[in-house]
Parts: sequence; structure tokens; C-alpha cells
Amino acid sequence: MAKAKKLPSGNWRVNQYIGTDENGKKKFKSFTAATKKEAEYAAAEYVMNKRNTKSGNITLKEAARTYIDSKSSILSPNTISGYENILKNHLTDLQPLKIDKITHFMVQAKFNSLAESLSPKTLRNVIGFYYSATKQYTNAFADISLPPKEKKEINIPTDKEVQAILAHCTGEKQLAFALAAYAGLRRGEILALTWQDIDLQKRKIKINKSVARDPNSNKVIKNPKSYAGFREVPILTPLYDVIQAQEKTDDQVIHIGITALTRGLARACDKAQIKHIRLHDLRHYFASVLLVTMPDKYAMELMGHATNSTLKYIYQHTMDSKKNNYTQNLENYFANNSTQ
Repeated sequence: MAKAKKLPSGNWRVNQYIGTDENGKKKFKSFTAATKKEAEYAAAEYVMNKRNTKSGNITLKEAARTYIDSKSSILSPNTISGYENILKNHLTDLQPLKIDKITHFMVQAKFNSLAESLSPKTLRNVIGFYYSATKQYTNAFADISLPPKEKKEINIPTDKEVQAILAHCTGEKQLAFALAAYAGLRRGEILALTWQDIDLQKRKIKINKSVARDPNSNKVIKNPKSYAGFREVPILTPLYDVIQAQEKTDDQVIHIGITALTRGLARACDKAQIKHIRLHDLRHYFASVLLVTMPDKYAMELMGHATNSTLKYIYQHTMDSKKNNYTQNLENYFANNSTQ
């Protein structure tokens, strides 16, 4: 995909190659916008729409590649890596076929076969990608029947398990685990954290970035998962103590990678003689504590959730327990204040 260049005016311009004229001379079309992403997206969208007029001549792989290129400067590196992985590993036998030769029956038969080896979640990711990539050309990927979603049980550590894990590790590992358990930070947010983001005087942590991997496995800094991911979280006492004990060598808080963190967490669990817990399970622990100590609205804000649907789905047991407590409070109120 053509890259935008910054103009003296401050705007960004893409000169997109669109073919040759009757004399074989290359032709370009200019796209100018206020931001780099907007200019590149406009150029990519033009190319996609131009190919759309020749849908019978485009293969599934070409449609998928065009879609990825059109979104590469808009979506997160993690999402693009996921798309690249789908393109590389799934529906490779259909990719060489022209779009107008692929039927709904062919796609359904293919997914019936894939259902024997892929999880329902992976199947939905694959069909979602190809549907988005081809919906301008064909309806073959629409309304595909898939197995029902699987509801997985969420592992929420206990207070004692979290305390045991932190007691059996030191340094940056201990701090990373404490940031997940006592502030609810996501893995990428922990790895992107700088000391400038931590205000010990006000006891606040500002979450404004995250670490991800691009399709070439290079480390990149990006915005949080969603707009709601931009937030401030309090530094509670158990986290404050761990931060205070941490030695500062430069502005980066955590220097070790996710592999080292994963192995360190497994070793801490072994030493504490408890079941293995994932880093994200420590975030689940923080969320479960929030839900029994404050209204959902504030729990959503601290967790960086845009809606409470995630809270309701993942932490249903905690939510049910909380509702029961509220119901009992209501019962107690009327028992104490109703007239006889």
C-alpha cells in the first residue's frame, strides 16, 4: 500500500499508482487528508472500490489481501497480525478461486469440515474476516451456520493465591503481577508502562498506551484496546509498597518480555504449591474485587471496559452474588421500615 508523506501545510498526501495510460506511462491519483491514516485509508479504499468493479476477475486471496492493506493503518497491529494469520492458514484451497466462482454451498461445506478441528471462536474469527473482505463482491460468506459458542469458565484466583504468588517472586516480575492483580492492567499496558505514568504522590497510574506485535513480530507501541482504555487507576496500598521497592534504571517500568513473565508466574505458582494462574487471571481477580466493592459504572471505568457486557458475561457468578446482596439489602430495608 502506498505511504503518505507530510506536506509543508501539515496535511498528508498519498500518490497512489492506478495503472498506465495508452502509452504505457504510469498514472497516479493523489489523496490528501489532515492525518497520515486518513490519507492512506482514502487511497486504499479507492483501490478496493476500483477492483470492486471487476469482481469476476479477483481471487479470494486478492480480495483478502486488499482488505488487509486497506485496514493496515487503521486497525491495531494485533488485529492485522490476526488477519495475516487467517490468510496464511485458513481457506487456502479456496484462495486461488475467482470470487464469482465461490458459492455459499462451497463455503458452508468448508466450514462444516473446519468445525471438526477448530474451536467455535476461531471459526467465527475466520468467517468474520472473509465476510468483511468479500462482502462488496459476493454474498457467499454471509449467513454461514457455525457451531454454538462455548462458554469457558473463568479462573479467578483467591486472595490467598494472589498473596502467595507475590510472596514467591521479586523485582519486575512481582511488580508486573501486582499491576495486574491490584490495578487490573492488561498485559500490553503493563509492558508499555513508564515511570512518567506513575504518580506516587497522587497515588494514580495513567494508562495511555499498550505494547503489541506487528505481523513481523516487531514490538510496537499503540493506543489502548479501546477509547475506554485511556484511564487512571488508583495505586492501592499493596501495589504502592511493591512500586516503592522497585529500582528505577530508566523510564521503562518493566523490561522483561511476556515469555519471561509467563514462566515466572508458573514458577511462582509451583513454589506456592497452587494451581497455575495466567497473568490475565490476575486482572480477573481485580475485576471481581471491584464488582463486590463498587457500582458497575466505576468498575467499568477502572477496568477500561466500554460497556458492562464484558462484566456480565465473564463475571456472571460475581454479578449474581452481588445482586443477591443487593436483594438482601432491599429486603432488610422493607423489613425495618414497613408499617405493621
